Amino acid sequence: MDVAVTGSSGQVASALKLTVPDGVRVRWLDRRGLDVTSELDVGASAALAGVDAVINTAAFTDVDAAEDPARRDEVEALNVRAPELLARRCAETGARFIHLSTDYVFGATGGADHVPLSVDAPTVPDSVYGITKLAGERAARAVAENGDARVTVVRTAWVHSGAMLPDHRDFVGTMMRLAAGEGPVRVVDDQIGNPTYAVDLARGLWRLVADGSAPDGVLHAVGSGHTSWFGLARQVFTEAGADPGRVEPCSSAEFPRPAPRPAWSVLDTEAWCALGYGELPEWRSGVARAVGARL
Repeated sequence: MDVAVTGSSGQVASALKLTVPDGVRVRWLDRRGLDVTSELDVGASAALAGVDAVINTAAFTDVDAAEDPARRDEVEALNVRAPELLARRCAETGARFIHLSTDYVFGATGGADHVPLSVDAPTVPDSVYGITKLAGERAARAVAENGDARVTVVRTAWVHSGAMLPDHRDFVGTMMRLAAGEGPVRVVDDQIGNPTYAVDLARGLWRLVADGSAPDGVLHAVGSGHTSWFGLARQVFTEAGADPGRVEPCSSAEFPRPAPRPAWSVLDTEAWCALGYGELPEWRSGVARAVGARL
C-alpha cells in the first residue's frame, strides 16, 4: 500500500513516522515538497499520483495566532482551501482522503449538558481556528458528495507527545519542564477533554488506512476517558516524579486568551469503535508513555 502524508514535519505526522505498519510505503510531504494551498501544485504533484490514500495533517494550528486578522488568508488557505484541493485530487486518482480535524468545531458552548459529543452533534465554532477547520471539513466532504471522492474526517483533541517528540511544543512537554522546576503551577480546571497521545492516534489512523471498506463521513478518535487540563497537569507531574500538589487549579477567566477554548471537549468515539478499530488507550497510559518517551 502506498500512502502520502501531508504536513510531514508536524506532531501527528511525526508520530505516524514512528508507527508505519509493515507493507506500507509512505511519501512524506512537507511544504517544500508540496504546497497544499496551491491548486496548480496539488493538481500536478507526482507525489500524489498512484497512492491508495492521502492523510492530511497539514493545518494552521496556532489557535491564538489564527485570531489575528492579518493572518486570516493564511489560516483559510491551510484549513479550508487545502483539504478541498486534496479531496479533489483524490477524487481524480481514486485515493481515499483522510482529513484530520478538531474538537474546536463544537465551540466553547458545545456539550453544555456534559454528554460526550457525537459525530453529528451541533457544530457552533466560535474561534477562527474552529470556524476554518469546520469549513475545511465541509469543503472536503462536499467533494465526496458531488463526485467519486472517498473522504473520512477524523476529529481528535488535546494531542500531546511529551518527551517522545521533544521538538514539538505541547501541553505535556510544557508541564514536564515546569515539573523540573520549583514552586506552584496554576492550570485551568474548567475545561474538560480527552488527552490523546499522538502515537496512539497515529496507530488508529493506520488502522483506518488499512480498512479498504471504511465509510465516508466523520469519526472521532481520542484517548479513552477524560479530565481537565488541571488533572492532566497533575498526572504529568506524578509521572515525572514531581509533587502533583504543586499544581493548583484556576479558572479560564483568570487566563484570558485571544481564542475562546471549548469548556467541554469530550468526544464520543462510538462510531470509531463500531468499525472495529478499538478504543485508543486510556489517557493516563498515554501520559505515562509520553513522559517516558515510550511508544
